[in-house]
Amino acid sequence: MDDMTIDNINVQWKQIFHALKKASKPILNELGLTKVDANILLALNEKKQKTKAELAEHLSFEPSSLTRSLDRLIELNLIRRATDEKDRRFIRISLTNKGKNITNQYIKFMRNIWFKALKDIDKNEIAILKITLKKIFFNLYKG
Repeated sequence: MDDMTIDNINVQWKQIFHALKKASKPILNELGLTKVDANILLALNEKKQKTKAELAEHLSFEPSSLTRSLDRLIELNLIRRATDEKDRRFIRISLTNKGKNITNQYIKFMRNIWFKALKDIDKNEIAILKITLKKIFFNLYKG
């Protein structure tokens, strides 16, 4: 692979990222969320409870950088903090029912964006894309 190919892939990757970001703005505005808020809600939706450290690790953030977003989401009654019953040193963060509903609205909206993005791509191309993305992830994080 040559530099030109890498540069072209980088440009296309950025264009797709920015197009997804732009496409998600209406739902984020409607729900009163930032992209970081949405990522926090999605992470908590995957696993029922997380500590702040687990959440930061999952999102590749420093725990201290999450404080403002977590406080805001608590004020909006989208998440709650609770002391871990087994180890009171840990605070567990989880979605409220309102948070689950908002997260499901966001997921549904984003699925529709992905359906639109992938509408002219056949099943074989999708299969190749999935394999390629897994390889890229492996090369960056595991390799």
